[in-house]
Amino acid sequence: MILKTQSRPWSGYWIFGPLQDMAFVLLTPLPILLTFAAARRGGWTDGLLTFGLALAMAHYLPGILRAYGDRALFRRFRARLVLAPLFLIPLTASFAYLNLHIVLLLALLWGQWHWMMQVYGFVRIYDAKAAGAPGKMLRPAGSALKKKLSAISTSRLDQMICLMWFGMCVFVLNNDLPSYVTSFYESGGPRVSAEAFAWLTRVWLVLTAVLTLFYVIHTWWAIRDRQWPNPLKFVFIIVTFLYLKYTASVAERPLMGLVMFESWHDIQYLAIVWLFNLNRARKSPEAGPFIRFLFRPRAVLVLAYVGLCLAFGSLTHAWSLFEDKAVVRVLISLVTATGLLHYYLDGFIWKIRETETRQALGVRPGSEAAESRRMIPEPSAVWPVLIPAWTRHAALWLLFVVPAALFFVTESKGNAAPPLEIYQNVAAAFPNSPNAHYQLGRQLQEMGRLREAKVHLERAVALAPNMLPAQIFLGVLLGDQRDLAGARSHFEHALRIDPKNAEVHNDLGIIFDEQGDLASAKTHLELAIGIEPRYALAQNNLGIVLAKLGDLAQARVHQELAVRIETDFADAHYQLGLTMAKQGDPAGAVEHFEQALRIDPDQYQAHNSLGEVLVSQGKLSEAKVHFEEALRIKPHDAGAQNNLAAAERALRDRTAVAGGR
Repeated sequence: MILKTQSRPWSGYWIFGPLQDMAFVLLTPLPILLTFAAARRGGWTDGLLTFGLALAMAHYLPGILRAYGDRALFRRFRARLVLAPLFLIPLTASFAYLNLHIVLLLALLWGQWHWMMQVYGFVRIYDAKAAGAPGKMLRPAGSALKKKLSAISTSRLDQMICLMWFGMCVFVLNNDLPSYVTSFYESGGPRVSAEAFAWLTRVWLVLTAVLTLFYVIHTWWAIRDRQWPNPLKFVFIIVTFLYLKYTASVAERPLMGLVMFESWHDIQYLAIVWLFNLNRARKSPEAGPFIRFLFRPRAVLVLAYVGLCLAFGSLTHAWSLFEDKAVVRVLISLVTATGLLHYYLDGFIWKIRETETRQALGVRPGSEAAESRRMIPEPSAVWPVLIPAWTRHAALWLLFVVPAALFFVTESKGNAAPPLEIYQNVAAAFPNSPNAHYQLGRQLQEMGRLREAKVHLERAVALAPNMLPAQIFLGVLLGDQRDLAGARSHFEHALRIDPKNAEVHNDLGIIFDEQGDLASAKTHLELAIGIEPRYALAQNNLGIVLAKLGDLAQARVHQELAVRIETDFADAHYQLGLTMAKQGDPAGAVEHFEQALRIDPDQYQAHNSLGEVLVSQGKLSEAKVHFEEALRIKPHDAGAQNNLAAAERALRDRTAVAGGR
């Protein structure tokens, strides 16, 4: 039997239009990649990542505006919209204040699901746009098996293909699973064997291959029976997972790959919400006054919409204004709570099966083509009778509440493994994960176990040569081990990755100084302060090098600047005191030596140098006290021993002279 369908022009396949779809949905990764490439060359990657994190929070706002600004929607879901923030915000703040990790893990997992469901949502919108595409549609014919397989809804297959390929790109092909396992262990989860993770990836790979093959066959059956899918849907799926595969493999610096993919996600979201609310404001008086005011086709309102979202997104960096760790954790938790609220709202405010949503997206509601193609499966009439909607909705919250409660008990009792054990378990389970080896290496380095740390940091850079933090900290470790050539090699590699990294220029300047190449040291330290003028450590180090080169005047300028930038910088006060002493300013030298000792009473060099200046001023008794204190801190320091002996001789001679009189 042949079903006639209405002809639809090619322009009907697009969500916005050809140019807008290319810019905001299909080919957005291209300008994102070009922007990051320019940032690498220009040395403003850190600024771009800061903006990307703000953009991530910015895209939470449009959904919140829709949920709380759309009068009809708020009236329909009043209980959910009132209770959800009252539950999520105190919960995340409490867990953050107590420094418990499970909410962060749940936010990561829910965030991945949210990403996947947005991809699936765009896939469904594209196919819904093509409902009633040109051609004739035939009811499936053939074997009983084919009829059963053909009966599987296209929407369900689309969802499964998005889910499986999301897992492939994140957990199998690039193996980002270690970061989730680390968070699981930090939350108090029991140790899982390496074999279990290996089998998980193998099974996921096989299931994805089988599903993909069936998806292709199912699509071919549909095309052969003239059930035309939207070709843009397949373009979107392919581009999405190629880009996700690439971004999930980016190990250059923390969060970089995440921000690259998240930026595409955010731009899509901002664009689709603008289109949705524009149509909603135009077609429905129930949209509410705020929605009807903001979402109008005017350039100034588009700018206001984007600006409002970015202003909201800037709150993600509010924690940087505070130093108290508990306050910082709580402020970050508010970002997490807002993200969780966003994920929750998106679970029910954009249902494409609903007539209002389809109208606002420009999709024909309830068309025969849509039903015949099974794009939107009708819910069973049995389930609402047996299980009320509110019960089903509440049951879904158990997926969040149950693990949160269980892991709260576990971690709050101190049953989580210590960090070193966690990182060791993760590295053992994922021996080819550069991040697992980096985390373990850093933990060992912090504990002073440099030989073991070196093994894992070297493994990390072997697996991911462009992993910037691993290159930097391996250079620092080798410098601490006095392998100056090795340290120099890694710092130079780090600068090839990030040419305008002030910290690396400073580190390399220190290595050149210790190698005796003062000219090269001066060059890199000047580059460091050129990039970051208020970098007190580099200012102080440049002052040290200039003093060695004999330019005491310029050395003093940079050291004075260092202590103005960071008033409690003990070594900068000490170095400035040395420079002043060499310039013949003993009073200034004493002042800064004493300030260095007020900040760090155990700085034996400052005690020794202060003693030397006091000797020059004839204050032998005071000098002797400082030499003795230097030797108490470092008992076998030759300089302090010689100075103490000389001071004692001078005191004896003074006493003898006084007695002779």
